[in-house]
Amino acid sequence: MLRFGILGQVTCWNDDKEIKIPRRLHEVALAVLLLNPGQTVSLDRLIDAMWGERPIPTARAQVHIRISRVRAALRPYGALIEQTGNGYALRIDEDAVDASVFEKFCRQGRAEARQGRLENAVRHFRDALALWRGPALDGVPGEVVRSEAARLEELRRIALTERIDLDLRLGRHEEVVADLQAAIQEDMLNERWYGQLMLALYRAGRQSEAVETFNRARKVLIEELGQDPGPGLRSLHQKILLQAPELDLDHAQDDGVPRQLPARPGWLVGRTAEVAQAAQALSSTVRRHPPIVAITGHGGVGKTAVALDAAYAAGYAYPDGQLYADLGAGGSRPAEVLAGFLRALGMQELPDGLDQQAAAFRSILARRRVLVFLDSVRSAEEVRLLSPANPQCGMIVTSRYPLTDLPGATLLPLSLLSPEDSRRLLEEVVGAERLAAEPEATEQVIEACGGMPLACRISAARLAAARHRPVRWLADRLADSRRRLDELAFGDLAVRSSLEVSYRALSEQHRRMLGVVAYLGMSEIAAWEAAALADLGVLEAENILDELVTYHLLDARDGEWPYYRLHDLVALYARERAEAEMSPAELTEALARVCGGWLALYDEVYTTIHGRHTVRLTSPAPRWHPPDMAISNLVTKSAYAWFDHHADRLMAMVRRAAEARLDDQCWDLLLGLAYHLALGDHFDEWKYAGDVALTAVREADNKRGEAAVLYSQGERAQCRQEYDEAIALLEASAKLFEKVGDDYGHGLARSDLAHVRRIQGDLALARDDYVAAIALLDAAGDLLTQAAARRGLARIEQELGHYAEARDILLEAHEQCRRVGGRRVEAQILHSLSELAVTSGDLVEAEARLRRARTICEELHDPVGEAYTAVGLGELHTRTGRFDDAQESLLHAVETAMALKNRLLQGRTLLALGELNALRGLHGLARRDHLAARHLFTQLGATRWVDKAEEALRTLQQREDD
Repeated sequence: MLRFGILGQVTCWNDDKEIKIPRRLHEVALAVLLLNPGQTVSLDRLIDAMWGERPIPTARAQVHIRISRVRAALRPYGALIEQTGNGYALRIDEDAVDASVFEKFCRQGRAEARQGRLENAVRHFRDALALWRGPALDGVPGEVVRSEAARLEELRRIALTERIDLDLRLGRHEEVVADLQAAIQEDMLNERWYGQLMLALYRAGRQSEAVETFNRARKVLIEELGQDPGPGLRSLHQKILLQAPELDLDHAQDDGVPRQLPARPGWLVGRTAEVAQAAQALSSTVRRHPPIVAITGHGGVGKTAVALDAAYAAGYAYPDGQLYADLGAGGSRPAEVLAGFLRALGMQELPDGLDQQAAAFRSILARRRVLVFLDSVRSAEEVRLLSPANPQCGMIVTSRYPLTDLPGATLLPLSLLSPEDSRRLLEEVVGAERLAAEPEATEQVIEACGGMPLACRISAARLAAARHRPVRWLADRLADSRRRLDELAFGDLAVRSSLEVSYRALSEQHRRMLGVVAYLGMSEIAAWEAAALADLGVLEAENILDELVTYHLLDARDGEWPYYRLHDLVALYARERAEAEMSPAELTEALARVCGGWLALYDEVYTTIHGRHTVRLTSPAPRWHPPDMAISNLVTKSAYAWFDHHADRLMAMVRRAAEARLDDQCWDLLLGLAYHLALGDHFDEWKYAGDVALTAVREADNKRGEAAVLYSQGERAQCRQEYDEAIALLEASAKLFEKVGDDYGHGLARSDLAHVRRIQGDLALARDDYVAAIALLDAAGDLLTQAAARRGLARIEQELGHYAEARDILLEAHEQCRRVGGRRVEAQILHSLSELAVTSGDLVEAEARLRRARTICEELHDPVGEAYTAVGLGELHTRTGRFDDAQESLLHAVETAMALKNRLLQGRTLLALGELNALRGLHGLARRDHLAARHLFTQLGATRWVDKAEEALRTLQQREDD
């Protein structure tokens, strides 16, 4: 059985045999995958984990390579690492990772404890703690990993504390003393452990040692923090000195102290860290002011449950009682709450007036240590009215509102549950066996709930109430997003009602913004996109979005641009409201503005790469420019990195434009997206987007748009080296462009046709197409694409042995590139000039031109261009006998080609590696490389390159014969 360990050094075992994994960055990659077993980890997160804020230019390719090596190490044992979307997933059961098993045992322990089965609970906690072999993720570098390691260490401390609490309740006082003494050596500032040790020693009849433990704790806290122990520890010390009966195990406390907290929630999962943070703040020894914890979040996220668990966990610090009131919809008003609190504290005759009652409340609490719990408050003013003044008291509140104007408060906004925690919540009610019997349907229910605890609770309740129905029944009902909010209701619980409370409290401007953001239908949105949707300035839109974040209706994250995320269920509700409160024309215009913004951005990026005097194929769709900033300010990455970063969004915008029948925007966005997709292994996405766009333009009878989409799909087939399909698509595109009178589009299609025919060896037809394309492109004023076509024509002349003609054509093309600033095409032409220089024997010029080309590709972050120049340099170094340099260049090129899944580049590199190995006398390796290259060229139908591979094999055979 394959098992993985991260509770110590990262380790893999097949049964009891350890599997060796490459260290350093490979180990980081595995660690991040193990922290998310079965889940997709994005490339961006893997890059962050490996290189932090300063990734290397080839980071994405290097991630692919390192994952491939980890995959190769694990594959013999049945572990599968899949590439899914824009990331990787390690397909293993959660129980194969010790950290997941640890958390599972802890959950089982807590569940058993809630049911009163303390012995079973202790056993689960002991099993959990026994899994630890050392510090979590020991020795693995990187801030991302260190952060996760710290989280796991905190969970270990919490588990140990809970296990010892249970042992104390079971009367095992002597047994826990050694554990606590060792724990305190690890964390000498943990007051909770000191308190447990004092109680254990006292109950074991070692009162003097318990007192000495307090004195030692006091000394450490004063020396390290400059402060005395907190009220809970001091109170326990006093009770030990007085031998208070409530310390005895069997003592039943009935002292009239108000204990108004509702029952501890039995379904709380996935909030261990949040509960621990809240409880720690309430138990803090820093007492210049009463500690206040404000737990905030949108409706249904589980604020009350977390607050209750934290209040119970910190209850030992408030021996004089706990007060509770609900101020939410239908709850009490602040004046009523205050009166109720005074009566609970023993005041029979209340003073007149709110101010006098508040003063009386503060006076009573000045002599007591009480925890005040306010649920669903609406403002910081309500909190201030009901706040105690005594620093020995504490306060915990929940709210849908930000409460940022509570000075000194610990603000704890709640996020959504992970899929694993959502499953656990369902298991608490439905049962693990029933869910395990229908894993696919269970996953669909969890996905539909979107991590919202309220939605999970409702789903669990519906399944529990309908035990005669399969889980698939509910999954199918939730699958229809238009009906999902209707289905997420049970009894008094309803997600729509919960969201409506927050929505109705918004201003009209905030409601409109939330509605159009939801109508866009994206998982995330940039501030400028929201500005386009609402037709506002970017700064004004950002202010509104930030306010929606404070109301917990959006989440925000930093990045190249400020990004905002709308929870799926909030998005469904907000879209409902947008479609009810805005006209279809208003919503379509909003989408058209966003499309126009993306097209304006692409125009900017295109000119950054190719120069501002270039021409490109565009639609008549209007561009949208932010009224308060230049569009160029939004393009802050290198052009290639920009495309890489935003490819998913551009793909989604193609689809959204098609859905809204914005056919010109749809095909124009596709052409912009295709430029990025051509650089990597994104062919399935490219074909999908092309099919979407083709349907849109044909439904609109948009012939020019249809020609443009066929041209794009022809480029896709060409890049994938599917040359017969490419010719069919490009010929259809050229005919349509010619029919609608678009000479420029016709020239683009003919130029690509020429390129494919040249690769297939049909040089005569290719030359005719190049000549026709150059004339059409010249008439359109596109010097850059014309220069690229001239390069292709020059390569034909070179292959025919017309070297002088080829050089003249290339020099003219190079001058055109320099005039318009087309650096990528310039690098390609420099590469071709280098090849000509090799033919003429001028190796110095050849190397100089190649190095200049490589510099341009590096500055543009063009991995394909870098790899081709690496092949050229490798071939050149081979010629000059610099074999080590040649091998370094060629190995870099083949790694990049494999990462990008570019088979033509891989074949060319293998051909060059074969020649290098042949000259080194390594004929067996050379034959292997040549055969692999020939196989790739044959698959591609690249007959010219098949011939070159055959010639290399014949030459190798002659060398062996000689």
